[in-house]
Amino acid sequence: MSWELQILGTSAASPTKDRFPSAQLLQTSKQSILIDCGEGTQIQLSKFGAKWMRINHILISHLHGDHFYGLPGIITSYQLFGRETPLTIHGPRGLRELIYAVLKASDVQLKYELRISEHDTSQSLCILDQDSLRVLTIPLKHRAPTAGFLIQEKIPPRKLVAERLLEYQIPDHARSRLAWGEDGYSDAGDLVPNSKLTTPNRRPHSYAYCSDTAYHPDIVDLIKDVQILYHEATYMHDLVDLAAARGHTTSVQAAQIANLVNTQRLIVGHFSGRYQNLEPLLAECREVFSNTTLAKEGELIRFD
Repeated sequence: MSWELQILGTSAASPTKDRFPSAQLLQTSKQSILIDCGEGTQIQLSKFGAKWMRINHILISHLHGDHFYGLPGIITSYQLFGRETPLTIHGPRGLRELIYAVLKASDVQLKYELRISEHDTSQSLCILDQDSLRVLTIPLKHRAPTAGFLIQEKIPPRKLVAERLLEYQIPDHARSRLAWGEDGYSDAGDLVPNSKLTTPNRRPHSYAYCSDTAYHPDIVDLIKDVQILYHEATYMHDLVDLAAARGHTTSVQAAQIANLVNTQRLIVGHFSGRYQNLEPLLAECREVFSNTTLAKEGELIRFD
């Protein structure tokens, strides 16, 4: 199954009349992962028909309100709707205290299991490791402790060719390691090169989410060759000094990161409310990295 990314919120700091704060939903083959949860995320999930009861993991980049103010509402709505499966929320230190303070003040008694996993944002850590994917944090440079997320698909590097397995009489018990590049053995014990039994698999999907950050080339090696890169571009480049002072990135800087990373596609978002027309910002990005698109709320992006 191809991955699908749905953009839910693209605004920096606060909502505008047509843009909500940061939130995205990534649907993989086995997981629905909510990335950041700004104010109004529930509204956006409902508006765009997302199956948000399937969300089992929520990733919070940092504790500025435009990235987590939607959490209390989602947590309590799951309670109202009778959720029974556990929900895990990953985020920086301090997240647990904030969530439980709200639940206590609201006298909410959850009937489902809420798991809160806090991490150190100063280093890259593996915070989720499953059969089908893993999630690494991306240390970012902002006014509050902040980490983006690198989500990587796990797939075997080789595809088994059924007719060749029959032709070379490869028994079932000898097939398990073929997908990982090992040679096979026939029923008679003859060695058969892997290249005769398999073909190359497709490239695994990967997605890097870089939320609020100043220009920070240190992340490049961690996310090198990522399939799709989302990077904040809060300001146009004439406000580069303001961006640096506030821990944000300009359009040109986001595109420079995309070039260094060698990504297939750059998506920019987290736009300052001062911009109603985003086309000039997009034009600045494309002068540096041509395959750039604006994050647009409701857009569904499929990974090829």
